[in-house]
Formats: sequence, C-alpha cells, structure tokens
Amino acid sequence: QALGDGGDYTSSAYTTARTVKPRQELGAPTNPRETSRTETTIAVRWNAVEDASGYRIAWKNAADSDYTYVDNIDAATTSYTLDGLDNGATYEWAVQTLGDGLDYSDSAYTAAQTAQPLPKLDAPANPTETAKTETTITVAWDGVTDASGYRLLWKNKTDSAYSRVALDASTTSYELTDLANDATYCWKVQALGDGVNHAGSVYTAARTVKPLQTEGSESSVAFDFGAELFDELDEELNDEDYDILAANFVA
Repeated sequence: QALGDGGDYTSSAYTTARTVKPRQELGAPTNPRETSRTETTIAVRWNAVEDASGYRIAWKNAADSDYTYVDNIDAATTSYTLDGLDNGATYEWAVQTLGDGLDYSDSAYTAAQTAQPLPKLDAPANPTETAKTETTITVAWDGVTDASGYRLLWKNKTDSAYSRVALDASTTSYELTDLANDATYCWKVQALGDGVNHAGSVYTAARTVKPLQTEGSESSVAFDFGAELFDELDEELNDEDYDILAANFVA
C-alpha cells in the first residue's frame, strides 16, 4: 500500500497478496556411485535433484589434504569422470546440489565415497623362445592370474608396424611362422584385463630373436695334385667332414 499525506492524497489500496517461502535448502544428491573405471579414470554418477541449478563435485587422492572442486556441472548432467589418476591410489569424492541463490540454497555434500582406478594386471613373466626352425620361432610366457587373455605383438625388426595376435587366457605360447631365415624378429606380450575388475598389463620388454640358421651350402674347389698327395688330403678332409667329389691326377 502507498500511504497518502492525509491532506491531498489518501492511501492506496493494497497490492494483491503474494505468497512466499523462506529460501529452501536443497537435498543432497542420492545414490552416489561409480559406474566404470579404467587404469587412470573413475566415472561417477548420482541421482538428479529437483530444482537444482547445477552440481559441484569435490574429489582428492585420499592421501592428500586438499580437495579439487568442479563447479561447472549443469543441472542436466548427473555424471562426471575423474581422470589423470594414479593407478593403485585410493580416491575420495562427494557431490553437492547447487541452488539458485534466491529460492534455493546449496545442499550439504553427500558422504565421501572411496574408489580406486581399475588395477593393472602384472605383465607376463619369463617371456622366452622355446623352439626354432629355419622359418619358425615358438615363444612362451608364464600365465597371469585373472588375465582374460593375451595380446602378442611381433614384427621383422626392420618393419615399423607390429602384427597383433589375440590369444585366450589358457594359451601361453605361440608359433611365429613363415619367417625369413636371415631376418631378426621382435616380439612382446601383454596380459589383457576384463575391463571390470582389472585393466590390461603393460607389454613385456621387446625380445629380439632369429630363426634357426641354416648350414652353409656345398662348395667345391678344383685342385691338380699327384696320387700320393691325394691320399693324404682325402684322409685329412674326411676327418673334418668334407668330401672329395672328384680327383684329376697329373704326373
């Protein structure tokens, strides 16, 4: 109502009555959870809150004292991926509902959640060559607990790209075939994780190996010598695993 001066002006009527509540504190998001992990990331999610203007995440390495805050999560987004994490470390995170500052104030944070990036499997131990022929090399390694399979990379040392071979968890050897006898080859192997409980390992250090080398081919040398010298030479060469294929005697 506007008040008049009582002389020239009388007071106005009242405005239409308005209803209003004190500013309400929003509820914290419910069901905070991890939805997926890799060896360096954790994806988190929560349930949406009605009337939220956005969300804020606080997260940190559990060994640290200070949180990192992520403020720019809009109201339509109820997930976030923590990245750049150290494998093997434990992380804490919590989420808060943001109000508009007029009708709604920010909520409290959820209880801190703890999570770890997906642990890496150990790399296969004892990579070695177990057999060779002139054109094949058989390689092997120790099995890795919880591996879902193995990936073998191999190539001619002079090539830039590796060939890839996927193997199941029960297979811990492989035969490289159709190799050039005079070439050197490189190979390495990785244990594969299931993507739920374990991430894949790093590759073993690359090993270099050659196929079984063929013996030198037959060669011959021509000599002219007397019969007496021939007998001595024949005996000497046969002792050294050589054969005299023909002889031409001269006087």
